[in-house]
Amino acid sequence: MLHPHTVIVYDELEASEAVRWEWLLHSPTEFKMDATKKTLSTNNKIKGWMAVTQLFGGHVFTLSQTDRFVVPPAITGAEYPNQWHLTARVDGCSATRFLAIIQVGDEAVPIINRDGDTFNVGDWTIKAVLDASKAPELAVSHRTEQAVFSYGTDNPAPKASTSCSQSSESADVASVPYSHHASPALPHPIRYPTGHSGS
Repeated sequence: MLHPHTVIVYDELEASEAVRWEWLLHSPTEFKMDATKKTLSTNNKIKGWMAVTQLFGGHVFTLSQTDRFVVPPAITGAEYPNQWHLTARVDGCSATRFLAIIQVGDEAVPIINRDGDTFNVGDWTIKAVLDASKAPELAVSHRTEQAVFSYGTDNPAPKASTSCSQSSESADVASVPYSHHASPALPHPIRYPTGHSGS
């Protein structure tokens, strides 16, 4: 979560052979899709908010949506309206990546400007390597605040800040190549015990 209203999702997908990948997004209201810009918008008029998702991928993908569940629910009725399910589909590859930038608010959201693997949205700069043949990397920094999150081999750091302290249990957790500096605008990193995939 990037203050004040942006969520980013960086997915690395790998398999032992070429497969079909499906990236899913769900909403109580229908998606308005722009297939060219890969933009997905929902507008909840009852609750007075909107969400705009722009999806980027390492491979060409197709978009589709339905208001039906794969397995129909056991309980139906007016109090259980259909929900909407969006699919971004990639065929015939063993590895791919997705970056979703989701902006939520009650008015128009900032435009996302892309330059290669760098994405600028509001005061935030996001670098995400989407080429699955390259080492994965996600780096997020703020234009004016001392806030940095980095996942990858090269971990940038603010000019002046204090890193999160290591606990005495650090020997029992998997080594993760990230640099995270305390900031109320960025999430704390998740650290899993050795051998845990996190899935």
